[in-house]
Amino acid sequence: MIALIAKELRQLMPIAYLWIALLALSIGIELFTTRIDEQSYELFCDALCAPGIEYSQAIFLLILCLVTAYSLYPREVDERTIDFLHALPIKKSTVFYGKFIAAFGLVCLLLIFGYAVLNLLLAFNPESMSGKKYFAIDGSLFLRDCVFAFVVMAHGVFLSRFRTVGLVVYALYLMLIRWLETLFDGIGWISVFEIFKIDYAGTAFSFSVNAMIGHVAVALVLLVWACKLWSSAQGKAEGASKNERAHKVLKVVASVFGFLFMAMVVVGQVIQNAQVAQERATEDLRTDHYRFTFLTADKARAEELQATAEEHYQQLRVLLNATEEPVIYVDMTSENDHAAGLAQWKTIKMGLSRGESPERYARVLSHETAHVFQSVESNRAFGTYFDSTRFFIEGMANYTSFEIVPQADTRRQNRDIAAVSWKRQDIRFEDMANSTAFSNEFNAELVYSLGEIWTEALVDVCGKEALGEVLRSAGRDGAPKALSAIVFWRDTLQYFSCEMELVNAAWRNKLAARYDELDQSQFPVLDNMSAVDNGGVITVSVSVPLTSELPRNRYTLRMAKESKTVASVDAVFKPVDLVAEGDSQVVKFEVPAALIDNGRFRYQVGYQIESGSRIYFQPWRSGSVFQ
Repeated sequence: MIALIAKELRQLMPIAYLWIALLALSIGIELFTTRIDEQSYELFCDALCAPGIEYSQAIFLLILCLVTAYSLYPREVDERTIDFLHALPIKKSTVFYGKFIAAFGLVCLLLIFGYAVLNLLLAFNPESMSGKKYFAIDGSLFLRDCVFAFVVMAHGVFLSRFRTVGLVVYALYLMLIRWLETLFDGIGWISVFEIFKIDYAGTAFSFSVNAMIGHVAVALVLLVWACKLWSSAQGKAEGASKNERAHKVLKVVASVFGFLFMAMVVVGQVIQNAQVAQERATEDLRTDHYRFTFLTADKARAEELQATAEEHYQQLRVLLNATEEPVIYVDMTSENDHAAGLAQWKTIKMGLSRGESPERYARVLSHETAHVFQSVESNRAFGTYFDSTRFFIEGMANYTSFEIVPQADTRRQNRDIAAVSWKRQDIRFEDMANSTAFSNEFNAELVYSLGEIWTEALVDVCGKEALGEVLRSAGRDGAPKALSAIVFWRDTLQYFSCEMELVNAAWRNKLAARYDELDQSQFPVLDNMSAVDNGGVITVSVSVPLTSELPRNRYTLRMAKESKTVASVDAVFKPVDLVAEGDSQVVKFEVPAALIDNGRFRYQVGYQIESGSRIYFQPWRSGSVFQ
């Protein structure tokens, strides 16, 4: 058996070389088009760990497995070596399963190699999920891929007995299930692609286990059947022509039908793509330092943004006393549900299709431009210390964008929430300088407003030139490496004669003064949380003082996703009821039971003080479900 597997692996090496060549080509293109240290684990997982099915990866693996499966027996028949194999003093079934094991093992080795190369490339990025690698995620994806490969290879080795007819039938099956999935928004385990589906049960990263079990069971049956079929096969010189005559009519009919079906699918896809292309038509605009790409439908907003972009760019450059003036590429063709804009090195992504005010879009562009300057001026040092500096990265960008594009009401609302959170939740600078721990205990969005006030305190204590000096000090030649958060900030500030303790004192004074000015009745304290299982739906109740006059739709319940590597956006729910009970009001939420594992969950309750403002969230808490 071992000798047979080794022989088969040697025969299959050209497929391995082809796969490695394609991987090398893909990596080469990536290296020539983007900076290797810009690709983080988070970006990788956004695509491959997102809920649903990643069809592009599934189809690539499917083709690889089909090609490998079709390389096992048809070649032996064509070259008339099948008779030699069957003449060996071993069972024909042993030959069959030996060949299959070799092919399946080769595909698994190629998958391991691919994931290893991917992790090696991602290791160049110090921001790769704050320096962490989540091998459990990679392992889960690898096991899923192996199950999919086993199933498809079982299909392939069975269908290869029918040569072209088998391929045509399988192509029709794949096109049919894709059409049905589009029509019915999923067809369950009948689709082989269901194995690739990712979902989340509570905080758990999971796959379609029922689909895997069903397809593996079918694959095992097909393997046994294929073993019987191929064990009775003979070389072409003996009986091959008779077999071909028997299938000739079926081949012609199946091929014609398959061609017509594929032609209709292709024509429909072309029409659909043409419609999408028309809807997604883009245009470009340029300034001295920006290269804008936007949807034609958003041209008016893009031109309005372009009119002030260069002026705001120069104002930011002066604020930072920047030593460089980077040219920035701005992709305004896509919206992000969880961020107004995203900056990566000298590229910004934002959308213009939501119909926001011109001031809002201008401030988003200025905020993201500040991130670009931060990376350039600090020589990407803040990426190395991302966990320690995120509050300043976002806070400084907020501060400069508000200075350049004033939005007084938004700034006031954000600072009010920051002051109340700081006071009631006892937030310290040490908490803020540890982004991971901060997000686990408080509302992660607070780093924007708390960081903005800290930045203002920095300017008050050390002067406006401190904005740019912080960046250049962090990225200076000879700066100490691998410092703790507090030591990093003390060293960075002291380099240009600024004291961290004085800045922190000014920050606390600003927050305390703002808190004292607030009407505390605007910020009710929520307590007495309870969760009851009502059979498939969890009813979560929270008490609110009777004095609170906030309408029901302003309350929010946020359920934590424990895995911050995948599906990192927490589930958010609005109330289904707000009723008076005794000496308080009770806000009630309904949560699907599937989101809660083992009766335990983490949550935050929050509310909007004003319509459209940021949400004030209380700290993260743990809860239990009562049966």
